[in-house]
Amino acid sequence: MRRVLVVDDRDNVANALEALVEGDRVETHERAIAVCTPVPLGHKIALAPIAAGSPIIKYGEAIGRASVDIAAGEHVHTHNVASLFDDWLSARESVAGHR
Repeated sequence: MRRVLVVDDRDNVANALEALVEGDRVETHERAIAVCTPVPLGHKIALAPIAAGSPIIKYGEAIGRASVDIAAGEHVHTHNVASLFDDWLSARESVAGHR
C-alpha cells in the first residue's frame, strides 16, 4: 500500500496518506526515504534535502519557500515554509489593476 503521494516528477515533497513516525520508511519514484520527524496524515514530507530559500514543489508548482534547511524525510509545513500566497496575491492585484 502506498504511504505517500507524489503527483509530478518535479515535486520535492510528497503528501502523507497516513500518519508517519520517525523511523518509518516510505518509497516513491524508485527512492526510499527515512522519516526523521513525525508527519501527520495529509501533511508533506521532504523527498530530498531542501535548502533555505529554495522552492517547495508540489504538483509541479512552487507552493512556498523553505524558511530553513529541511532534511530529507522531515515534516514540511508552516514551521519551516514561507508561503508564496502574498507574492501571488500581489501579482494578482497588480494584473487586476491593469484591466
